[in-house]
Amino acid sequence: MDQDNPWVPPPHQVVHDLWLGLFENATGPYVTWQHVGTTAEEAGIGLLAGTLLGLLIATIFVHSRPLEVSFMPFVVASQTVPILALAPILTSLVGLNLAAKVYVTTYLVFFAVAVSAVKGLKSADALAHELMRSYAANRWQVYWKLRFPAALPYIFTGLKVASTAALVGAMVSELIGSEYGLGALLVAGNTFGRDLLLWSTMLAGSILGVGVYGALSLVERVTVRARPRTA
Repeated sequence: MDQDNPWVPPPHQVVHDLWLGLFENATGPYVTWQHVGTTAEEAGIGLLAGTLLGLLIATIFVHSRPLEVSFMPFVVASQTVPILALAPILTSLVGLNLAAKVYVTTYLVFFAVAVSAVKGLKSADALAHELMRSYAANRWQVYWKLRFPAALPYIFTGLKVASTAALVGAMVSELIGSEYGLGALLVAGNTFGRDLLLWSTMLAGSILGVGVYGALSLVERVTVRARPRTA
């Protein structure tokens, strides 16, 4: 309970070390708030890019059954590549910069959004489709006024899963030659034997993930209209 750097620290030491890194250490290599900001930026950009890519893929698949049947297996197969194997390849191709980290994060995000969006875009009621046809609505009118609103609950479910994947992707990409980010902080803690730093960094990542999840849940409550309950 009194060791400065125990292998398995008690919770109060982890919280105290995180507090020092966030609010009291203004300078130095272990200023946690700087690394949190870097990881949040990478995860946020990757989440946005992956969401747009996932929605684009889902829209194409919904409007073209042959394309869905032909390319959905490749979309699924893309997720079988271990992220630890993909990150060094992208880093060697793009370099140690923000783009490589965003690519890794986007790769982990788009699948959850695409699969959820495909399911959601197909969930609209058949009678509603018939009503839209009776009004001579075109494909895009059906998409924006019927399919997309019906798919919002599914999309937000995919986004919640993707948000945690975005943080994982950002931190994994930071393990390779990065100077900033929670992943780089984990490498520094392991390299210099700062076991307490490893625990406080994991706690910082968890808090960041819970915050992003909560923000998405709040946006979902505001955006998605409450559906009438069925018997």
